[in-house]
Amino acid sequence: MNFGSIGRRYFLFFLVYILILDLVATIQFSFMTQAELRLSPYVIHSIIGCLSGLMIAVLYERLRESQEFLKAVIANSKEGVAVFDNKLKCRVWNNLMEEITGIPAAGVIGKRCFDFHLDLPKQEMEDLLKQTLAGNSVSSEHSDKSYPYQKPKSQEKGWISPMFSQLVSIDGRVLGVVVTLSDTTQRRTIIDKLVQSQRMEAIGQMASGIAHDFNNILTGIMGFADLAIHEIGESNKARHYVEGIKQASERAGGLTRQLLAFSRHRVLDPQVLDVENMINGLHALLNRLIGEDIEFSTRLAEDVGCVRLDRSQFEQLLINLIVNARDAISDTGSIVVEAQSVNISADDELLIGDSPKPPGLYVKISVSDTGCGMDTEVKHKIFEPFFTTKDGDRGTGLGMTTVLRIVEEAGGAVIIDSELGQGTTVSAYLPRVATESRE
Repeated sequence: MNFGSIGRRYFLFFLVYILILDLVATIQFSFMTQAELRLSPYVIHSIIGCLSGLMIAVLYERLRESQEFLKAVIANSKEGVAVFDNKLKCRVWNNLMEEITGIPAAGVIGKRCFDFHLDLPKQEMEDLLKQTLAGNSVSSEHSDKSYPYQKPKSQEKGWISPMFSQLVSIDGRVLGVVVTLSDTTQRRTIIDKLVQSQRMEAIGQMASGIAHDFNNILTGIMGFADLAIHEIGESNKARHYVEGIKQASERAGGLTRQLLAFSRHRVLDPQVLDVENMINGLHALLNRLIGEDIEFSTRLAEDVGCVRLDRSQFEQLLINLIVNARDAISDTGSIVVEAQSVNISADDELLIGDSPKPPGLYVKISVSDTGCGMDTEVKHKIFEPFFTTKDGDRGTGLGMTTVLRIVEEAGGAVIIDSELGQGTTVSAYLPRVATESRE
């Protein structure tokens, strides 16, 4: 019902009524005495007509303002709102409903429309509306469920949860059905991240237990290896193999340290590390991680310098960057690890941002790849926990978060240079320390 048109009709009726009374009164007034004029019914009717018209005009204006207010509330709602009358003809279709479905309000108002771009057949949607209109509660299977959808204009993917409710008047008459579509994308993302976080916590606890047990086994292996080396003479060929067993055990011990650091059950032990020696020592391991189809090389400047960092953290930092670079290359390509000493001045980019770094000497470790690169949106989200562009079975979204945490705890910064289709270079700036007591 359009109250605005009714108000206008009543207002025009009284306006014509008053004009007719005024015309008749004008004719009669010319033939009346002053006493007759005061008692004339035409005068009384004119006054009543004027007051009635004024009152109708005021009521009409208030009704119009109320309608405009309600329209604005529905139009600016953060949920998609559609209202159907008791014949299931659409009467309201707000802005967000247009955005979700891609159907303009002009195309559905006054029509039977059941296309909400959900993973539900139109017939099933019509049945749900009829159930709600009849007063039957809609199954929670539908009212509490989220459905995938894609916005027609932006092609952005998300999740929508529908709700169905009766529209009932003050006197209890069923006027129709109200359908609201709530965007549950953010809530679903948070829940997924929570579940992933709980999984990672469980993995961390399991890793800690395995690392402790494995470390106990390694202690026995290295102890027996030391005894064997002591018993075997320098000229014995077997000595070389036993020393290889001991070196392999020491590397395995480094793996347990990484697992314990991951599970936060180990106190970190920052040491002065020679960056050149560390990268050269990891070269064979990194080469195996990358595979045969990708060319791997290192470019280390003279006198790269030292940094103060836990050994396992340095290895984790470099391995995470290498794995990300490898996964960005779909077929063949190349990965280059560079290291050099740089002097950061007061006006350098490194000092600009939320956590500016002091000027001075830094060791810059860069990992460059010829992979797919990143667009601006991905670069803005790259350090968010659990954010990943990889398939679900290939990445947890914690690699770059771990890299940033390690570097920032050491007093450094991470800078990313990437363009879509042009590859990526990730540079970690670590404060350079004195070369005494190198590891």
